[in-house]
Amino acid sequence: MTSQFPLLNGGGLQLPGPMFRPRPGWGGRLRGWLSGNVYVVVFRLLLLAAAALVVASLVGRHEPETAFPSPTASPFAYDTYYQVALAGEGMTHLAAKTVDDYSHDQIPPLTLDAVQHLFAVDALARLAGWKRMELGDGVSFRTAVVADVVATAQSLTPAQRTAWSRLLQ
Repeated sequence: MTSQFPLLNGGGLQLPGPMFRPRPGWGGRLRGWLSGNVYVVVFRLLLLAAAALVVASLVGRHEPETAFPSPTASPFAYDTYYQVALAGEGMTHLAAKTVDDYSHDQIPPLTLDAVQHLFAVDALARLAGWKRMELGDGVSFRTAVVADVVATAQSLTPAQRTAWSRLLQ
């Protein structure tokens, strides 16, 4: 039969065991080194300067200029066509609406055939960057950009028309 040593109290707190002396661990050593070292002050100043440079570079950052004006200009400008995405619409749908609106706004209204319309919609969507659109997102296209794209679509060569018409079949 085996027997156990009787516990002095219910939790076993009075049992003999190893004794540990409290000493500073790595945290205490690091705190002591950081508080008494001159190099730490220089290191902190370098970190502060680097953070200031990063913030300054982010504040001064701007979009690079491209050959075409940005199709996502302010929606409140008078020289833009602003479209809002409805459920299930993407950048191609918004570009098609813009081409249609531009064509109807011209005096006399422009009539684009299917190939020209396809070319203009594709060109506008590419200029806008094929962004993922959510319900209520808006994009605006500058009128000058839309006019250039439509003029290019109207002046397609026969070889270009043949290539684009293959996509409609």
